[in-house]
Amino acid sequence: MTKGRTLPAWAWLSHRWHLVALALLVATAILLRVGSYGDPRLSIATSDTNNIIESSHLPLLSWQFLTSNRPATIALLYKILEPGSGYALVQIGQPAVSDPTVKACQPGLDRIVVAQMVLAILAWSALAIVTARHLNNRVLKVVGAALILGFGFSPALAEWDSVLMSEPVSLSLFALLLALTLELAVRIANLRGRPDTGTWVVVGIWLVVLVLWVFARDSNAYMLPVTIVMILLVLSPRSLRRRLPSAYLLGMAVLMAGLFVFHNATLRASDRWINPFLNNLIYEILPDENRLAFFNDLGMPATEEVLAFRTSRGNESGFLALPDFMAWVRTRGYSSYARFLLAHPRWAVNFLMRNLGFLFSENFQPYYREQPGNYPVWFKPIGEMLHPTSSVPVLMDVLATLGLLVLARRLGGRALAIGWFFLWLLLCEFLMLFVAFYGDSLGVIRHALVAIVPLRLSIWVLPLFGMDFALGKEP
Repeated sequence: MTKGRTLPAWAWLSHRWHLVALALLVATAILLRVGSYGDPRLSIATSDTNNIIESSHLPLLSWQFLTSNRPATIALLYKILEPGSGYALVQIGQPAVSDPTVKACQPGLDRIVVAQMVLAILAWSALAIVTARHLNNRVLKVVGAALILGFGFSPALAEWDSVLMSEPVSLSLFALLLALTLELAVRIANLRGRPDTGTWVVVGIWLVVLVLWVFARDSNAYMLPVTIVMILLVLSPRSLRRRLPSAYLLGMAVLMAGLFVFHNATLRASDRWINPFLNNLIYEILPDENRLAFFNDLGMPATEEVLAFRTSRGNESGFLALPDFMAWVRTRGYSSYARFLLAHPRWAVNFLMRNLGFLFSENFQPYYREQPGNYPVWFKPIGEMLHPTSSVPVLMDVLATLGLLVLARRLGGRALAIGWFFLWLLLCEFLMLFVAFYGDSLGVIRHALVAIVPLRLSIWVLPLFGMDFALGKEP
């Protein structure tokens, strides 16, 4: 091409057709997401919604706000969006005690569900774009973006955005956090000096999203120790230490360690963990004499009144009438359950593995009944395929991650950063799955979504990067 001559449109399009395809794909997916699920103002409340509203009325970012009955990020959203007339609960879904009801337009809460939808659209679109950005093959860029948009906008996830709980915000923030982490990992791997302005902007946004996500659900915080360990491992070989900004990465690790300690302090000072802990006692400890003896040795008063709750179905308020027992729960219950899991690792892992099929057995919210016109019927089978109800993704993700790491090690540089990103994601998924499963013996499928969703997503994204590494760069 002669210097100064404009490249013909057909020539530009032949080299950049994927950019046009990606733009059309994202725009079309967003339009379908907004227009295919009925009135976006309709919502369903749950038994937790009123607690969230009450938490949002506490003084902003006070200790009471951070240690309230519901996570601070969710309470913050409700505080920011509350209208002058307040919120009014009209429709409450209680799948454990009654058939699913229908969604309704609930005064004030329509703002929340619209915000949840907007956040989901932004998060999954960002993840699709960033994933496409770091795939070299043009066809794989479009395929990858289509898979992620289909995954994030399918009924299995989109229907959660009408539910007034922490799951919608937590899942969307995690998608956004994945996009930012992948972008940041590649940028750091490509650094040959001090971070540039663009990298600092990504770091700043990443830190904000990280804090919001950690305080969206308590089990989310356990991604932090995995990230800290990964940073320390990356910095350990001398060959890597010369090229990476060690001081900055160590600073991030220290910040995350402080965030983890602070989050755990707010959790222990709150009462959010008490009811889940009591449910665990009912289902896992009281019925088994050996486990009960372990807790007796730690001072738990196993009186006849306490043992009488062996047959309870959970969410048992009767414990509150036992002052000596509740005093032990508040002072030693949290640490005692952690000690129990650490002392019985084989049982804990085996019990989780035996229940993997159960954790993957559902892929749809249970709180309201589908209504004609409120969801895309044609999209549901696609969503069922993208969100399998088999636990096979666990094995697939392990094998695919190991294979990707082998390819990445040979290629080095950017590929190695992407390989470490997926190893980080796999370890985060496993630890968060463990914590969510043992966090509360009731509602474990819902609690485990924090790990189940990315485990399902990984089976589609990992092979794309494996093929991309194998194919090499396009000419």
